[in-house]
Amino acid sequence: MKPFQFKFGRKQETDNEEDQNVIQIEESDDEDFGFFQQEIEAAEMEEVIYLESSMLEFSTNLFVSIYNLGDARMNAHYSYSCWIQEANGGKN
Repeated sequence: MKPFQFKFGRKQETDNEEDQNVIQIEESDDEDFGFFQQEIEAAEMEEVIYLESSMLEFSTNLFVSIYNLGDARMNAHYSYSCWIQEANGGKN
């Protein structure tokens, strides 16, 4: 039996104003609040559909990219993805 073969990808998202694909969280300036203030706007939503396998059942997931209109407090964010190329040598 052949083990799983994986592809692994990482996408870096930056706070650059030219970048449309960022997630930022800004801490509130008001000391009375103990939570984070978020000023966000949905910039892009991409549907990711995983292939069905005889071994595993995959479902449809949503990937949401958010663009913050306020000042940046975080400099970089990463998204991770993993794909199964082949299982059991492609045989059931």
